Amino acid sequence: MKRTYIIFFCLAFSLLHSQNKELDSLKQCLKVAKADSTKLRLYSRLSEVCDEKDISLYATQAIALAESVLKTGKPNSLNTNVSDINSQDLSPKAKKALLNSYGRALNSQGIYEISHGNNLQGITYFEKALKAQSENNDTLEMASTLNNIGANLYFIGQIQKSMDAYNQSLTFYKNINDKKGIAQTYNSISTVYRSQG
Repeated sequence: MKRTYIIFFCLAFSLLHSQNKELDSLKQCLKVAKADSTKLRLYSRLSEVCDEKDISLYATQAIALAESVLKTGKPNSLNTNVSDINSQDLSPKAKKALLNSYGRALNSQGIYEISHGNNLQGITYFEKALKAQSENNDTLEMASTLNNIGANLYFIGQIQKSMDAYNQSLTFYKNINDKKGIAQTYNSISTVYRSQG
């Protein structure tokens, strides 16, 4: 029994240490990053691995940077007054990477908003993430975001819309044969059905 606790403690410490190590490494890279594309990827990843209290700090930086580049089509521009993502000047590969980081940062900010009781604002961020992911044809990220939307809609009592989001998510997971995503989505759907009696 004592040996089991020691193994558990070592595993827990190892996981915590590795996450802190990644966080520290990302922060160090951010200090020396010059290219907007690099900064965007770093901010986006930091918003996913940081403490909950810091999500918005990194996500909003990533969002502002991505929107600026998408608006102008030129990295290293700082115009953050953006309402659309219609850049034709970026190469397809650069735009795909940018949209991926943008969608992930929007998703992180949505999670942050919901965790602070701002459910409608959270859904707005998820919907923006879904738009970027759709433009990027990122099926896995769209499925994940739809799951987030479904969970939040369920939480605020919009059961039918929640089920619609979960069913869309399930379709995407099935299309890419993501068994873990399929199982998680079926579990979420069953939670909705159980709550309805």
